[in-house]
Amino acid sequence: MSTVLEKPVTQTDVGEKTIKRNLSIPKREAKQMEAITLKLMEFHGFSFSQLHRKLLRDEFKRQNL
Repeated sequence: MSTVLEKPVTQTDVGEKTIKRNLSIPKREAKQMEAITLKLMEFHGFSFSQLHRKLLRDEFKRQNL
């Protein structure tokens, strides 16, 4: 099982321009996820962060939340 160490969001983080979070992927899925990520980044012309934000927004819209 993977262990994730995340930096807690603090009041000083709110004023920063960006917030950084870690992503944990099990070793058995790492190669597959990296290949998928690179293909999607290439297809959309996005960086990893841009792709992640787009996918989150698309899913949010799809769920009609």
